Amino acid sequence: MKIKTQALWSEQEKAAVTYTAYLVEKTADIKNSNPRPAVIICGGGGFFKVTDREKEPVALYFLNKGFQAITLDYTVGKGSGYPKPLYDLAKMLLVVRENAQNWNIDTEKVIFIGFSAGATHSASLANSWNEPFLQKYFDYPGEALKPNLVILSYPLLDFNYQYEQVSADPDNQIPTKLSPMPKIDFLTGALKTVVGKALTTENLKEYSPIAHISPATVPTFIWGMQDDDCIYNNALLEYAKRLKDNGILYELHMFAVGEHGLSMINSNTQAEFSDYEELGIWKKLCIQFINRVLHLK
Repeated sequence: MKIKTQALWSEQEKAAVTYTAYLVEKTADIKNSNPRPAVIICGGGGFFKVTDREKEPVALYFLNKGFQAITLDYTVGKGSGYPKPLYDLAKMLLVVRENAQNWNIDTEKVIFIGFSAGATHSASLANSWNEPFLQKYFDYPGEALKPNLVILSYPLLDFNYQYEQVSADPDNQIPTKLSPMPKIDFLTGALKTVVGKALTTENLKEYSPIAHISPATVPTFIWGMQDDDCIYNNALLEYAKRLKDNGILYELHMFAVGEHGLSMINSNTQAEFSDYEELGIWKKLCIQFINRVLHLK
């Protein structure tokens, strides 16, 4: 197996945006299906960082399921407002397809899996791949910017809903399990970072993935937890409804218990998540959805 890390963009001001490709090579000793499908992995981190918990452990799982795996360190932190991270994801998709022959990848079987903030950006690409501003930025590559499907793990999909809910929540001064700061500070800080502008109703709507669902949106798998204390998950129900209204193939799995940031729920992620091992079924359900959409089995 080859493991390679390099800059995504040639411009020096974007040098912090990198990817790591985990590529299984063809060999007569292993009877793999070639070329392989590929998964581009976008970890979360509150839009401030990309956590290691949702990078290599995810890549290892999908490698063992027959995929080539690429983890993406997209633009985060100050100055990372929309659409900069979206450009990163679109560029990553183009790079994967341009290198498909050398990387042993099937160009018609490239998916994104995002977690939390990374799921937000993955949803944006799933919905906006054909929008004029994105097509123009890359000189109109057409469906080359279209992922074949997306997997959204505990995503933020409706910024207005999140802002309204946290502002009205009587417990918004209580810290979340992932951050020592009050929930209202954590969530509004994340929204300010991703939007990159004042948190007006218009700005929050414009940059929310839910506002860009259309009949061109790609098949979508979503999972989350009812008692996630970082985000307000009723938004997932409305997102699924809009997918259905637009005729998009989707699955939504809302588990009764769990924590934000569960990732793969194994010993490669975080030991204290062992209490939620039964939620690991999301991985089996996800693979079944992928197989059905991409006709892998």
